[in-house]
Amino acid sequence: MARFAQFGERWARRSRRFVAVDFDSRRVRVVSARRAGTRADILKCHSVEVPADLSVSDPAVFGPFLHKALKKLHLAGRPVLMSVPRSQAVIKPLSLPAGTPEAEVAAMVHFQVDKELPFRVEDAVVDHILGGGHYGGADGHASADGVNVLVAAVRLPTVDYYRRLTESGQFRLLRLGLRPSAAACCVRACNEAGPGAGDTNDGEHNASVAVVHVGFDEIEISVLQGGSLSFTRSVNVKSTPPLASSRPADTLPPIPLVGANVTSATAASASPEASSPPPAVSPGPSVVMAAPEIARTLQSFQALQRHGQIVTVLVAGETGIEDELVDALTARLKTTCRRLSTGALVRKGTPPDDAMAAALGLALGHASGEFEFDFLDPRRPVVVRDAKQTKLAVGVAAGFLLVAGLLAANYMFLEGKDDQLRAASESVLKLKKQDEELKKIAAQATAVENWARGRQDWLAHWAFLSDLLPDAKSVYLQNLSVTPASNVQAKLKGTKDEPVATLSFTLRARDREIITDITSLMQDAYGHTPSGIDPCDDQFGYMHQTRFSLTVPQDMIRLVPPPMSEIPYTYRPEDDGSAETFGRKGASMRNPAPAAVNPNASAPAAAPSSFREVRFDDVRRDTELLKQLSAEPAPLALMGRLVAEANPKAFVPSASSATHLTFRLEENRGQRGGRGGGSGRFVYVYVLKDSAAAKEIQRRGEYGVQRVRVEGVAYVTGEHPEACPVGLLAERIR
Repeated sequence: MARFAQFGERWARRSRRFVAVDFDSRRVRVVSARRAGTRADILKCHSVEVPADLSVSDPAVFGPFLHKALKKLHLAGRPVLMSVPRSQAVIKPLSLPAGTPEAEVAAMVHFQVDKELPFRVEDAVVDHILGGGHYGGADGHASADGVNVLVAAVRLPTVDYYRRLTESGQFRLLRLGLRPSAAACCVRACNEAGPGAGDTNDGEHNASVAVVHVGFDEIEISVLQGGSLSFTRSVNVKSTPPLASSRPADTLPPIPLVGANVTSATAASASPEASSPPPAVSPGPSVVMAAPEIARTLQSFQALQRHGQIVTVLVAGETGIEDELVDALTARLKTTCRRLSTGALVRKGTPPDDAMAAALGLALGHASGEFEFDFLDPRRPVVVRDAKQTKLAVGVAAGFLLVAGLLAANYMFLEGKDDQLRAASESVLKLKKQDEELKKIAAQATAVENWARGRQDWLAHWAFLSDLLPDAKSVYLQNLSVTPASNVQAKLKGTKDEPVATLSFTLRARDREIITDITSLMQDAYGHTPSGIDPCDDQFGYMHQTRFSLTVPQDMIRLVPPPMSEIPYTYRPEDDGSAETFGRKGASMRNPAPAAVNPNASAPAAAPSSFREVRFDDVRRDTELLKQLSAEPAPLALMGRLVAEANPKAFVPSASSATHLTFRLEENRGQRGGRGGGSGRFVYVYVLKDSAAAKEIQRRGEYGVQRVRVEGVAYVTGEHPEACPVGLLAERIR
């Protein structure tokens, strides 16, 4: 679990988006930033007011409030950066011997700072930074006298406060820095403490910039030399009385400035309050109290430095006294005093806010890798390993591996036969599985053979249904399923041993009348038993539906198509493309008006309703229809099976073998390939070469003309045999 925690910590540190949070008893300042290479892109700055009845010192209460604030700002779940106030830390400058290796600095710091702290080093978290140029030291890491180190120590209860705040606030604490160090990073990024700050007559090296961060709980005073934090102390707003009303400034006790460890005007950082959680709500500072204390601090710092001068004093905060404090410090210090400007750090259009200096510094330091203090992951002494012990451990491990290898080889030798037995057992199981799979395949093959023996021509039935149904703009089908023929179903339907197959589907229509008409047609053709019409919620506007379960006979001739004159709706044309636009956005869903049939090259145009649909019985000898055709040819429609005829016995007028193709349209009472093949009655069909009807026959092929509808003009032939009294000059094949 520890490794998973370390992995999560590393992943969070590499996160591109993060949040910097700085707070006191009155305000919570939030900066949302994004890592962009080695710089931070500041996205948003927010300030949230803390309710007066909310105790910031209680992490169980303040954590949920902070979580709620981040969630409201849409920042929950991002890693968080925080900083420890100056009053909660003890800061000591140390000077190590010259030439100290950087790898040994942490160990020497822990050794020496144990003598300087007012508490045990085991009860605190200690971190350090190199350089700083404090108290006349060099600006680099080392000087002629030694290596300059600035050490910061925070007691464990303070760090535990932020850990408990993290748990109750349900966020990941990424770094825990020091607020004055973060403010110094912000000042450097604003180019307020760069080389230009030292361009004075006294020399660039000795020039300094002072940063005064005014808060509701304390005032933090820091001095930067060459951009590095050189001095910092805090003034406790709650415990320090106004100087003007207490006693004269010249009678105040001297301010202890041994190092940078003073936390207030009356209490050093060694006091017990230095390790307590952030203070509760305070009345806030005043100019009368703050200005003399800040001036005395900066004057004392310059006196101890003995040379150099503070060229600029930058004031930051949001307590409301900052502008008055700038005027008061200008009058007291006789130097440049102004508000800190953070406009260069935020996005264009975002108003600058110097109260965000600490939060901005946290974000900038984390992105650039210049994060100085981190009390969650401080710099620790490097563990020096004993080479002899390492060699001894390696030798012991090698011996252990050798013994383990010998034991493993012996085990493998003894278990060889058992492995062979297991392999044989696995082979037997594999063969059993193969046998089961072969049995399944055999069962499937048997099922396919049984289905094939049913000799059901589903495509022909589907073509028959397509002729009965209107276009897709009026109806459409759902849940189409077929059940092959079986004797069991035949017995259930009372048809003895004749196999029975069923064709089931759900039909949805725009109008109830269409379903009623189709039900009547299905009842005549298939003997369908009508079922109820139910309303439905259809996205295409088909609000009525019913279920059809048709008993499909094997012999297609048993299906009796209704005459064209009895079909109540528009007959579906041959080139019907309504299904291609069905359900598409913008497509017309209305039933089209009856369209004229496209004419063939061999006949003039005629509407589908002008063809009279007849049967073979209607054109046999001695029928009224045959007598009418003898007097005048008439447009008729016949259904049957087309068979090519090479040598017809008779031709109708205007037809010859040079201009037409001749077919026999047989009365088909059997299936393709079945016994019987038909009743023997037929008529001659003459199709003009290169016409649309001839191309349609060629396109369908032999199987596609097993059940067709031929429309054309019928004549009584001059020489008509008994089985063929009529010839049909085809106009269209359906």
